[in-house]
Amino acid sequence: MLTNILDSSRDLERIGDHGEALINLTDYIRRKKVEFSPAALQELELIYNMTLSFIKESLKSVEDNDIELANSLVAKHEAIDKMERKLRKTHIHRLNRGECSTQAGVNFIDIISHYTRVADHAMNLAEKVQAEQI
Repeated sequence: MLTNILDSSRDLERIGDHGEALINLTDYIRRKKVEFSPAALQELELIYNMTLSFIKESLKSVEDNDIELANSLVAKHEAIDKMERKLRKTHIHRLNRGECSTQAGVNFIDIISHYTRVADHAMNLAEKVQAEQI
């Protein structure tokens, strides 16, 4: 049990690390005045909202020891992974059409990668609940 709690605390720490990296990246984007297309901003908002909801539900499953909720997160995690792949493709198309700068493209990919890594760590927590390990 202690090992599982320690593993879970590492997942929580990694979620925080990704959050900090997102703050630093946002600061960089603002300082450098990197501009995203309206479509890119809309997509970033979508994956942000999906990830935020996912984290909240994952933490709730841990807090309440809710196995059913943890089980329901598997499909949501897959949806976030699928969304990341889709957003990468659509953003590359925007870059190829010249709708976004190269810098915006790199930053976009970095942002969505952080969100999916956060979801991965949150899923690890839910999996511990599913297995009744925490």
